[in-house]
Order: sequence, then C-alpha cells, then structure tokens
Amino acid sequence: MRIASFNGWGLAIGAALTLLMGLFDVKSIVLAALIGALAFNEFRGLKLLRAFDLRGPRVLGWNQVALMVLIVIYAIWKLATYKSGANAYEKEIKETPELGPILEPILAMYANMMYWFYIMLIGLGILYQGGNALYYFSRHKHLQAYCDETPEWVIQLKRTTGE
Repeated sequence: MRIASFNGWGLAIGAALTLLMGLFDVKSIVLAALIGALAFNEFRGLKLLRAFDLRGPRVLGWNQVALMVLIVIYAIWKLATYKSGANAYEKEIKETPELGPILEPILAMYANMMYWFYIMLIGLGILYQGGNALYYFSRHKHLQAYCDETPEWVIQLKRTTGE
C-alpha cells in the first residue's frame, strides 16, 4: 500500500507541477490532465486495496501500464520534436551567425544529452512502471489467499480502521 500511496502522491504532485509550469501551453495542460487522471486512478486502486477488494491490484497494475505507455510516448514525441530542429541554440545561431563557433559545440553537447536523457527515460519508465505493474498483478493471488484464510470479522475490522 505504501508503493501505491507514494506513486499516487508522486503523480499528483507531477500533474500539479506540469500544469503550473505550462499554464498557457495546451500540450502541458493535456499532459497534466493525463497525469492527474493517472494519480486519481492510483488513489482509487489504493482505496480498493485498503478495502480488500480483489479489483485493487488489477486497477493499480493497469494504471502502471498506462503510465509506462504515457512515458514512452512522451519521450518518443520529445525525441521526434527535437529532431525537427526546435532548439534555442539553433535559433540563436541563425539570428546571430557570429555566435556559431561558440554555440555549435554546446548545441552538439545539448543534442547528445537530450537524446540520451529521453532514451534513459524510456528505459527507466519501462523498468520502474513495468516492475510496479508486475508487482501489483502478482498481489492478486496473495490478497485472494488472505481474504480466503482470514475471518470476515477481521477483514471488516481492518476495513473500518483503515489498516
């Protein structure tokens, strides 16, 4: 449950920051809304899990799969956008050609850093979110066994106390 809580709060904070940093940018608003929806769903799955509802692990698992897909699509989109030449250094070089010899090495370094950053984002997104999804999906059988072996009054008590 701690993982779901951590992920839910992380997504909620990420959605808020994305919205604040791109308040007048439609793409940022859409991205913030998607992240916010994932945060909402993570908290919904956590609530189901706390209620010993067997849907909880599946909701959390599929939410992680959705987040993984969003991360991969975002990173590929950013890589494709960068390849199209949307770079502040390129604009400066075009506007002030005498800065070319100074800025071109920085441009090459920037391009390399951005490329590897988004490649790592894809890899880490697949590893972390994919691992979380597998973990959540594997919890279903454990939750089922717990519900089958535990007296109903204990489960009801835990539901009311929130443990």
